[in-house]
Amino acid sequence: MHWLRRSALTIFFALFFICVIPCAQADENQSFSPLTRKSGDKIFCGVKNYNLKRHQNCGVESWKSQRTANCGIEAYRLKPHINCPGSIAYDQYYNTDSGSCRDSADAESTCREGYRMTKHTKTTGECQRFLGGSRGMDAHVHEYEMLIYESYQCTRNENLKACRGSFNGIENYKACRNEKHGPETYKACRKPEFGVESYNTCTYYLEPHEIKSYIDTNLGLVSFFAESMLTHEGNFYAFINNKFGLSCTIKTWNASPLFKDKVQELKSLYMMAFGEEYTDEIDCTQHLDIGIDAYQCQQESRDRVCNSVKSYMYAKKWLQVKQIDANNLTTDIASRKDQNIKDTLSIFQKELAKYETFIK
Repeated sequence: MHWLRRSALTIFFALFFICVIPCAQADENQSFSPLTRKSGDKIFCGVKNYNLKRHQNCGVESWKSQRTANCGIEAYRLKPHINCPGSIAYDQYYNTDSGSCRDSADAESTCREGYRMTKHTKTTGECQRFLGGSRGMDAHVHEYEMLIYESYQCTRNENLKACRGSFNGIENYKACRNEKHGPETYKACRKPEFGVESYNTCTYYLEPHEIKSYIDTNLGLVSFFAESMLTHEGNFYAFINNKFGLSCTIKTWNASPLFKDKVQELKSLYMMAFGEEYTDEIDCTQHLDIGIDAYQCQQESRDRVCNSVKSYMYAKKWLQVKQIDANNLTTDIASRKDQNIKDTLSIFQKELAKYETFIK
């Protein structure tokens, strides 16, 4: 029976060695370390500058320059006008004159300076002088003379001088910039609607899309590596024929309902290795003489004991690193700004927390 039990155990270990160990050995040289911070100007770092544009939303920089009434008058028209200095208005006056019978019969009529005669009429009449006696017809002899009556019109022509004045109307307005002319150029400014020119530089572990990929890749592996720890820890104690170590391994992991099937496999392994059924009445507070966490293997060692140690350490280290990463990512800038990322990371953290007791 002892020979049969040892043979069965050898077959079990051989099958496990073929199916499981190569998977860990393939990666045993990989070094696990937590994610490190990177630096870059990324969209999730926040906007540093929006595009600079000249736009009406920025306000007016200058109004159009035009000549309009809004600017005031620059010059009046230059035209002849009566109000211009030196201008003479059209004028006309009439006068009449008459001479005494003898003294003025040949008098000449004249106009004032600046005027010219434009109409002149003469009428004649008799002037009777009495030489004596009464005025009656039977008086002394009458002496008759001619009496001249003159009527004349004097005219002064208009003579207008040229000048500039409001009475001549506006020739042109001053040139100026006025809001009533409409905008010529707008101010330049930066606004969100103009688009992003540059982002702030910040430090981060992963970009948002990388976090999703990271969780998609690793979430399903958490339970795999936890079970791998349990399997390789049990194998280690079986390989070194340490009943106490295997018993305590079973008892520790049996406390969690997550490993029911794996613990049952270790109980079967215990039966094959030591020829008796496992019992949890063992006191595991005693110190192990040889613990898997302290066991020393050479880097080049390829025996089954060291393969189990390396596979165990590989799985444990993987879980520890992922736990650090999850904590770092949860407080990182991407999760602080995106609730969906934060919720997804929370799921990852909860999955890792299930095995926290076993990876300390």
